[in-house]
Amino acid sequence: MPATGIKIINNGVDDNENGINYYTYVGSNDRFDTNVLPFSSSYVTWDKVSNNAIQKIQASTSNQDVAKISDMGSYDWSNSFVTVSSLKEGTATIKVNSTYNEKAARSIKINSLNKPTYAVSEKEITLKNDATVENRVYSTISNLGNLNKASVKWTSSNTSVLNVKNDTSSKPVLEAGKPGTATLTCTFTDLVAKNNKSVNPTKINVNVTVKGNADIENKVITDKNTLINDGDIIKATKEGDEILIRVEEYGKEAGYKCDSSNTDVCEVSKADSQIYSFLLKKKSNGTSTITIETISGKKITFTYDSISGNDEQQSISKKNKQLKKPKIKSVKIKKNTMYVKIRKKPSKYNANGFEVKIKRNGKTIIKSKWKKKKLKIVNLKKKCRYDIMIRTYKGKKKSKWTIVKKKVK
Repeated sequence: MPATGIKIINNGVDDNENGINYYTYVGSNDRFDTNVLPFSSSYVTWDKVSNNAIQKIQASTSNQDVAKISDMGSYDWSNSFVTVSSLKEGTATIKVNSTYNEKAARSIKINSLNKPTYAVSEKEITLKNDATVENRVYSTISNLGNLNKASVKWTSSNTSVLNVKNDTSSKPVLEAGKPGTATLTCTFTDLVAKNNKSVNPTKINVNVTVKGNADIENKVITDKNTLINDGDIIKATKEGDEILIRVEEYGKEAGYKCDSSNTDVCEVSKADSQIYSFLLKKKSNGTSTITIETISGKKITFTYDSISGNDEQQSISKKNKQLKKPKIKSVKIKKNTMYVKIRKKPSKYNANGFEVKIKRNGKTIIKSKWKKKKLKIVNLKKKCRYDIMIRTYKGKKKSKWTIVKKKVK
């Protein structure tokens, strides 16, 4: 029993001999129960309506503008309560004492703090396995006010798939492991959540998928819609020429970083107001290796070869030999069989063959290589959506997918 003869009870904080140091948010109404012991008839009054002995208390505030007494009452011989409303940011001291024994007193320091607003920049992320990426996701904290403070902590549900470094920074470093999925959790803790047992920290989850390098769908294209594959050679003829390249991943802009190994030959800069695109500018004759890193951590490397104007025809000839994306001529369904026709044979696309992937309701059911213009898929299921995905390949080089969607009724 406290030496003063009164105890304050609140599930958010423990009472002690010095009273309560209580953290709460502006706009909150917090109830504190009081308990005066030992029982003495001099501490109570008789309530004629309920026919009970009632303990009566008094309460006051040191700062009416910050925290006011909004309700107060007694409900039996040893228990009463006081409700405090927090009005604005600041501190106030609430004094509570027994009406009939002012020595039975306790103080409550109310720390009325702004409730912060928390956010995380991404809801879903795709990463290349074994990639380490910075600035891929970040957290923001706003509306802290002058008195509140908040911290952040990043954790992974599966560290074999995703590991987190700089985990107390607003911008963590993500280390992708083996292919799979993991939940990246950002936990925000402010002074109220830290000091008030009834308030939980705020958690925001990000779904992370780690894929193998070959399974990440991306492309680099020029402003003339020329596709640049990993290992390609692109040409620039005149000094000062600029080639705009755009980087996409799963159909969304995704260029994170672009570097030139020889800036005397090719200078890289950001395109105006296009944060995911880059400009390659010819400085002199020679070659430079251009390395692009996407937001998933995947790297695409190609050669920038600056030539004189007389060699321009050679550049065009080289371009015509690039691997091309296939075109699908027709897709027909007869009974439970699908017939697919590709417009040209592989050699017409400068390719060795086709890679075919068939998905049913989003799940891959067929994945193989093919050299003919025609193929058929049997045993189709009714009321299913089929994605027919075909691309060309030549050695390790692959074109982007050509995709046709069909629904079987």
